[in-house]
Amino acid sequence: MATLKDGTRWQGHLSPNSFTSTDPTERDIFIEQVYNLEDDNTWTAKGSSVLIAQGEIQTLEFWPLKSVASSS
Repeated sequence: MATLKDGTRWQGHLSPNSFTSTDPTERDIFIEQVYNLEDDNTWTAKGSSVLIAQGEIQTLEFWPLKSVASSS
């Protein structure tokens, strides 16, 4: 989950086609598959992707893949 500085949250799966920059001056992240995280902790695919510029990111939170797969 990426939380932006304005409080917006993006949930997604960092799949092989996702991208996280390793350049210290450009820490962008591309999430190939974006999900809605429902109140009951289920993940619903939105059918879209998102590119987030490093200057917008406040925090990143990661879960093991099994957490997402078992909630789908």
